[in-house]
Amino acid sequence: MFQTDPFTLIILLVGLSLVAFVAMIATSYLKLVVVMSLIRNALGIQSIPPNMVINALAMILTFYIMAPVCQSSWDIIKAERQAQQEHKQAVQTAAPGNDTVPGQPSMPPLTSLETDMVKKAAEPFRAWLLRQSGERERAFFVNTAARLW
Repeated sequence: MFQTDPFTLIILLVGLSLVAFVAMIATSYLKLVVVMSLIRNALGIQSIPPNMVINALAMILTFYIMAPVCQSSWDIIKAERQAQQEHKQAVQTAAPGNDTVPGQPSMPPLTSLETDMVKKAAEPFRAWLLRQSGERERAFFVNTAARLW
Protein backbone atom coordinates (compact mmCIF):
# COMPACT_ATOMS: atom_id res chain seq x y z
CA MET A 1 0.00 0.00 0.00
CA PHE A 2 2.62 2.55 1.08
CA GLN A 3 6.10 2.41 -0.33
CA THR A 4 8.60 4.05 1.97
CA ASP A 5 12.20 4.81 1.38
CA PRO A 6 14.43 2.95 3.90
CA PHE A 7 16.55 6.07 4.40
CA THR A 8 13.45 8.11 5.28
CA LEU A 9 12.36 5.42 7.73
CA ILE A 10 15.77 5.42 9.41
CA ILE A 11 15.73 9.22 9.71
CA LEU A 12 12.22 9.07 11.18
CA LEU A 13 13.21 6.45 13.78
CA VAL A 14 16.35 8.37 14.77
CA GLY A 15 14.26 11.54 15.09
CA LEU A 16 11.72 9.79 17.30
CA SER A 17 14.44 8.42 19.55
CA LEU A 18 15.97 11.89 19.89
CA VAL A 19 12.60 13.37 20.86
CA ALA A 20 12.60 11.33 24.07
CA PHE A 21 16.19 12.37 24.81
CA VAL A 22 15.44 16.07 24.24
CA ALA A 23 12.25 15.83 26.28
CA MET A 24 14.25 14.43 29.19
CA ILE A 25 16.96 17.06 29.04
CA ALA A 26 15.05 20.18 28.01
CA THR A 27 12.33 19.89 30.66
CA SER A 28 12.25 19.78 34.44
CA TYR A 29 12.24 15.96 34.40
CA LEU A 30 15.98 15.53 34.90
CA LYS A 31 16.14 18.01 37.76
CA LEU A 32 13.19 16.35 39.50
CA VAL A 33 14.69 12.86 39.22
CA VAL A 34 18.05 14.04 40.56
CA VAL A 35 16.51 15.91 43.49
CA MET A 36 14.22 13.02 44.45
CA SER A 37 17.11 10.55 44.24
CA LEU A 38 19.27 12.81 46.42
CA ILE A 39 16.48 13.11 48.97
CA ARG A 40 16.05 9.34 48.99
CA ASN A 41 19.79 8.83 49.55
CA ALA A 42 19.92 11.56 52.20
CA LEU A 43 17.19 9.78 54.14
CA GLY A 44 19.31 6.63 54.07
CA ILE A 45 16.76 4.47 52.28
CA GLN A 46 18.19 3.02 49.11
CA SER A 47 15.22 1.17 47.65
CA ILE A 48 12.09 2.93 48.89
CA PRO A 49 10.54 4.42 46.83
CA PRO A 50 11.71 2.39 43.85
CA ASN A 51 13.25 4.10 40.85
CA MET A 52 10.09 3.46 38.83
CA VAL A 53 8.04 5.44 41.34
CA ILE A 54 10.55 8.30 41.35
CA ASN A 55 10.51 8.39 37.54
CA ALA A 56 6.70 8.28 37.44
CA LEU A 57 6.40 11.11 39.96
CA ALA A 58 8.97 13.14 38.05
CA MET A 59 7.08 12.58 34.80
CA ILE A 60 3.75 13.63 36.32
CA LEU A 61 5.29 16.72 37.91
CA THR A 62 7.06 17.53 34.63
CA PHE A 63 3.74 17.49 32.78
CA TYR A 64 2.31 19.82 35.42
CA ILE A 65 5.32 22.17 35.38
CA MET A 66 5.69 22.29 31.61
CA ALA A 67 1.96 22.64 30.81
CA PRO A 68 1.99 26.47 30.60
CA VAL A 69 5.07 26.43 28.35
CA CYS A 70 3.57 23.79 26.08
CA GLN A 71 0.26 25.65 25.99
CA SER A 72 1.91 28.89 24.90
CA SER A 73 3.82 27.03 22.16
CA TRP A 74 0.61 25.38 21.03
CA ASP A 75 -1.14 28.76 20.91
CA ILE A 76 1.66 30.10 18.70
CA ILE A 77 1.35 27.09 16.38
CA LYS A 78 -2.44 27.50 16.16
CA ALA A 79 -2.10 31.22 15.36
CA GLU A 80 0.51 30.54 12.67
CA ARG A 81 -1.58 27.81 11.08
CA GLN A 82 -4.62 30.07 11.13
CA ALA A 83 -2.62 32.82 9.39
CA GLN A 84 -1.44 30.31 6.78
CA GLN A 85 -5.00 29.13 6.16
CA GLU A 86 -6.28 32.70 5.81
CA HIS A 87 -3.52 33.53 3.35
CA LYS A 88 -4.24 30.36 1.37
CA GLN A 89 -7.96 31.17 1.24
CA ALA A 90 -7.22 34.73 0.14
CA VAL A 91 -5.05 33.41 -2.66
CA GLN A 92 -7.68 30.92 -3.79
CA THR A 93 -10.54 33.44 -3.76
CA ALA A 94 -8.59 36.23 -5.46
CA ALA A 95 -7.12 34.19 -8.27
CA PRO A 96 -8.19 30.53 -8.45
CA GLY A 97 -5.59 29.62 -11.09
CA ASN A 98 -2.83 31.78 -9.62
CA ASP A 99 -0.86 31.25 -6.42
CA THR A 100 -0.39 34.93 -5.54
CA VAL A 101 -2.74 37.73 -4.54
CA PRO A 102 -2.29 40.99 -6.47
CA GLY A 103 -0.66 43.56 -4.22
CA GLN A 104 0.42 40.98 -1.63
CA PRO A 105 3.69 39.07 -1.45
CA SER A 106 3.56 35.47 -2.54
CA MET A 107 3.49 32.80 0.12
CA PRO A 108 6.92 31.34 0.90
CA PRO A 109 7.56 27.63 0.35
CA LEU A 110 5.96 25.27 2.84
CA THR A 111 9.24 24.17 4.41
CA SER A 112 10.13 27.79 5.11
CA LEU A 113 6.74 28.32 6.78
CA GLU A 114 7.17 25.21 8.90
CA THR A 115 10.69 26.23 9.89
CA ASP A 116 9.47 29.68 10.93
CA MET A 117 6.60 28.11 12.88
CA VAL A 118 8.97 25.79 14.76
CA LYS A 119 11.29 28.70 15.58
CA LYS A 120 8.40 30.77 16.93
CA ALA A 121 6.97 27.82 18.88
CA ALA A 122 10.38 27.10 20.43
CA GLU A 123 10.61 30.58 21.95
CA PRO A 124 8.55 29.73 25.10
CA PHE A 125 10.82 26.71 25.70
CA ARG A 126 13.90 28.85 25.16
CA ALA A 127 12.61 31.46 27.61
CA TRP A 128 11.82 28.75 30.17
CA LEU A 129 15.30 27.25 29.84
CA LEU A 130 16.89 30.70 30.26
CA ARG A 131 14.86 31.27 33.44
CA GLN A 132 15.95 27.90 34.83
CA SER A 133 19.67 28.38 34.25
CA GLY A 134 21.94 30.99 35.72
CA GLU A 135 24.18 33.29 33.72
CA ARG A 136 27.25 31.82 35.39
CA GLU A 137 26.34 28.25 34.37
CA ARG A 138 25.59 29.27 30.78
CA ALA A 139 28.91 31.13 30.55
CA PHE A 140 30.74 28.09 31.94
CA PHE A 141 29.30 25.76 29.32
CA VAL A 142 29.89 28.24 26.48
CA ASN A 143 33.52 28.70 27.54
CA THR A 144 34.06 24.96 27.97
CA ALA A 145 32.55 24.21 24.56
CA ALA A 146 34.69 26.91 22.94
CA ARG A 147 37.80 25.54 24.61
CA LEU A 148 37.07 21.92 23.61
CA TRP A 149 35.98 22.61 20.03
